[in-house]
Amino acid sequence: RTSNKVNQLEWNIYLDKSLSMNYHQQPSPTSYRLGVNTFLEKLSRKEIGINLFNFGNQVEPGWNYLNQNLDDGSTNLGEVIRHIRANDKNIAGSLIISDGQENFGKQISEDDIVGLNTIHVIGVGAEESLVDVMINSLIVPPALIKGEKAEIKVEISATGFSDEKINVTLLSNDKILGSKL
Repeated sequence: RTSNKVNQLEWNIYLDKSLSMNYHQQPSPTSYRLGVNTFLEKLSRKEIGINLFNFGNQVEPGWNYLNQNLDDGSTNLGEVIRHIRANDKNIAGSLIISDGQENFGKQISEDDIVGLNTIHVIGVGAEESLVDVMINSLIVPPALIKGEKAEIKVEISATGFSDEKINVTLLSNDKILGSKL
């Protein structure tokens, strides 16, 4: 008597939980969580085996269905690919859901994914890069007299602008103190 046993491989699903996922108008963070949860419930009903992972700086097992935080400081897609490669022989394929705002880790090349099982990617959010503005330095005189003009030097860096001029405004208690293009 012979027995045919089918070993069904599971899918690895990688869900982006980086901070940038909070800043898209479509989908909103709530819609993203709800959409992911609905998708995972459908897979469960169809009895499709999955291994859930969330990622930002690093890959971690699981997903908090009720209130997954989207607060990792960066997105490391290179770490996701490394994790897929380490587990590739035991899975049917992988699914990555992310906004693709990669800003940490090794840059992914075609060589990194050659020979791996199927990797599907679902992109969420806007196609444009998110805008990020950082104050590098702020130089203010050590003493200021109320009512007198003072020179303040601010150095900023910004990403996500494509050769656009930006307006920098200095506020204090919702009152505009100065503005410069």
